[in-house]
Amino acid sequence: MNRVDATVGPPRRIVRLIAIPAILQALLHTAHGFNDFLFIARLDVLAMTEAISACFGILVLIFGIGQIVSIGTHTMAAQLTGAKNYRRRKRMLETAYLIALCIGLFITTVGFFWTEEFVRILHLPDDAHEYGVRYMRALFLGFPALMMLHVVTGTFRGMGYTTVPVYMEGTVLLLNTLLNGILVLGWLGGPELDVVGAAWATILSCTITTAVAMVFLGRIIRRDARNQTTTTTSGSRRESVREILRIGIPASFISIVYGFAFIALNRIASVMDGPAQAAFGASLRGIEWVAWAVCVGFHVAASVAVGQCVGAGMADRARKVAWSAVGQSIIMVQLVGIAMALTAHWTMPLVVQDPAAQSLGVSYLLWMGFTMFLVAIDTCFEGVLIGTGRSEVPMMISVVMNLLRIPIAAALYFGFPQFGEGIAFAMGFTSAVPGLSDGMAQGFMAIIMALVITNIGKAVWSYLAVYFLDFNTLADTRSQLLQEPETST
Repeated sequence: MNRVDATVGPPRRIVRLIAIPAILQALLHTAHGFNDFLFIARLDVLAMTEAISACFGILVLIFGIGQIVSIGTHTMAAQLTGAKNYRRRKRMLETAYLIALCIGLFITTVGFFWTEEFVRILHLPDDAHEYGVRYMRALFLGFPALMMLHVVTGTFRGMGYTTVPVYMEGTVLLLNTLLNGILVLGWLGGPELDVVGAAWATILSCTITTAVAMVFLGRIIRRDARNQTTTTTSGSRRESVREILRIGIPASFISIVYGFAFIALNRIASVMDGPAQAAFGASLRGIEWVAWAVCVGFHVAASVAVGQCVGAGMADRARKVAWSAVGQSIIMVQLVGIAMALTAHWTMPLVVQDPAAQSLGVSYLLWMGFTMFLVAIDTCFEGVLIGTGRSEVPMMISVVMNLLRIPIAAALYFGFPQFGEGIAFAMGFTSAVPGLSDGMAQGFMAIIMALVITNIGKAVWSYLAVYFLDFNTLADTRSQLLQEPETST
């Protein structure tokens, strides 16, 4: 396995070496999510599609909790690799995996017994609600494995082994496709378990892949720690926990609040005319995530490359890598966004069978496709800031802008006379649906415009945050911290 060292070589080339495998891995992950829609769509039951679409918000919110560990570990692995402090990296990773396992077990316990309450927040029709409960209850059982998969892939990327997550995700996809066929459609005489089968296909494919990958990862981190020649600290487990949480907790709020906002917008969609919930979830999770995968690739490239350079104390190089990453991201993401918009009429029927849902989804993809460069700017700069260890900055931007989506959508759809009631309903404070008034966008466009407006805000504030970032001070501080004398455990 070849390792990418971001501290040497042309910045543009380094960004591509990290971004391309990360894009491939994210595309495979998108295909993995697309699998559920593809197999469930073959059953031609709209309530099932509505259920797994709406449950996406819960999954994002809960995985946001898991990102406390995965993002903190990913960033620390990159910085310690740049600092060439492999003994401290080994101890940090051992601590991180223990934390991830404990959090995963906690989520499984709480989620399994509170599934009904979580799904009720989504305001689904009765038949879709039942499918949602069954789908989420099964998924909750596998959360330790799902969390470990994200932590392990993030570790490989942070260490510079950028192609390994591609092989891991490819393995997950192959296993998931086979298991979906067996457990959802009854291939090879398997049970036809509909949404529960889709959940178990995800759990089993992730568990098998993660177990194998951890064997190889353990060998690498032990070998590097054993062969380290420099006299640097191995750190204490307390220090490892503190650093992981310092970076991971703010970063996790990005996904948590995004998931909360998605749930709120989904509740507004539930009272719109037509199958807006199915259209929203299917177009976002099933198709838009192709463009999002490219965003993720450059987010990873920025965080890994900047993290390694900051850990090595190379401020000027970290700055060059950051701007190179965002420039390449804007071009690539917007090209994919345009393709996504122009092919929407052909791709929507692949993820949802209902003609009305297809029409709404096409409108969504047209607007999102031609404005994807805004998402590219925000996402890549988020990666830059996380790579430097300043995850609290993108957290503040994301939390404010994602929460603003709720009042904007409520105002546009319900109108200002029903503004307060609309927000209360969207956030789950009441189940009473506000009466429609004189909203400017009496339909699905209310959600679309809320997303576009806040994407503009995210892009502007993220740009300003990186433009005024003091790379020199950050690089000096982090590189010195990672070389402190050893402390006791």
